[in-house]
Amino acid sequence: MNNLTYLGKSLYSNKVILDNRKKPWYFALLFFILGVFLPWIPELYRGYTQDGSAFITQQANCEIDKGLLMMSESLGFEQLTAVEGGQGYRLSMEGLGDAGFQEGNVNLEASGYDEEYNGTNTYALAKAYFEDGARIGANDNQGKSFPESPYVTANNLQSGEAHSFYYDVMMTDEELIDPAEGSSTTDGDIQYEDNGNTYFLMVYYVPTLDTSTSTGSRYLSNFVASVILDLNRDGTEAGNYPHSYIIFAQNSVNVVTYPIRSSHTSTYGTQYIGNFSDAVKTLDPTPGASLASLLRKDGTDSDSVLANLRSFFNGGLRENTIYGTWLNVAILTGVYCGLVLLSSVILIILQKRKTSAYRDSTYWDCLKESVAFAFTPAILSMGFGFLDFTYGVGILVLAVLFRIIWSNSKICPPNPQADNKPLYQARS
Repeated sequence: MNNLTYLGKSLYSNKVILDNRKKPWYFALLFFILGVFLPWIPELYRGYTQDGSAFITQQANCEIDKGLLMMSESLGFEQLTAVEGGQGYRLSMEGLGDAGFQEGNVNLEASGYDEEYNGTNTYALAKAYFEDGARIGANDNQGKSFPESPYVTANNLQSGEAHSFYYDVMMTDEELIDPAEGSSTTDGDIQYEDNGNTYFLMVYYVPTLDTSTSTGSRYLSNFVASVILDLNRDGTEAGNYPHSYIIFAQNSVNVVTYPIRSSHTSTYGTQYIGNFSDAVKTLDPTPGASLASLLRKDGTDSDSVLANLRSFFNGGLRENTIYGTWLNVAILTGVYCGLVLLSSVILIILQKRKTSAYRDSTYWDCLKESVAFAFTPAILSMGFGFLDFTYGVGILVLAVLFRIIWSNSKICPPNPQADNKPLYQARS
């Protein structure tokens, strides 16, 4: 058979592959190389073109762009600096001092921080403390404190590690938002939690927290659950309305956007976890420079600041994106190779049966057949992979197994003599 005809017909004909099982090894090598690399294409495209700042500019961005612009002008953000260390840049608020946050501070209600602004829509920076496992107090010069609300991990692990943190709340007056559009409730009955105001963004600064360690990572998870979401020990929500938030830790930036609404919800639009040092490098910093000055290096207008914010977030996510991309590529390669080996074992078993038309096949022949059978599923996997990674993996597995099962009708064809036995006729 002509080689080009063989290559073309092998895309859909199982019999062509079986009949040409003795083809030279380099045909199988060609199928294998293409079969491995084709499913990579959507993952590499997605990974190397992904915009880590898309959550700012997408249409349903939960007003995160307004919150970030307000944050860039806030007292707390003005104190953020990028200090160069052995592992790159790290977050510092060393210039703030205990007096720096007092100027803009306001009374905290006993219930926490829901009423921090009291409808005044002014900037404020409050300082509090969080010990892994429990909130232990807020220093606002008024003797107020967070209520005790223990939260531990599923394994009931508590490190007892305490960190001081600062927080800002970026909010809007009620005339700036349409309550009917600001909530996803079906009945339209909206009642915002702060005198008709709602929050665009809650900003937390924890400059002493190293999230690269297992202890720091667990601390961050407990901080989000106990302080931001105010979850009970069993994971149920206790009191706070969930709002979009951003956490600046020593070496990471974490953002979650929530729809602007008045009811408790666990639904969010976008989650971003980035590397602080990589994010800062995109702004061409000098050691000790404030983030506010870096964001305004091209001008103080909102477009310039947002453009630099997008560079900041996109740079911070790049390392995680590339790592995730190649992890998915490794998974795809492993799945493909595993399917080829599994298929070759199934094929040799089928072809050694007594009813097989290909009993002279060797395992090497079956391995070459398996690679050829998997080529068309690899093409399908590439197509579906542009929709979603899991679609690509799923269609690869299903298509390979389906084609191997389908090939059994060619390997062990029905016996014509067995199917056309003469009817029994009684003696006359």
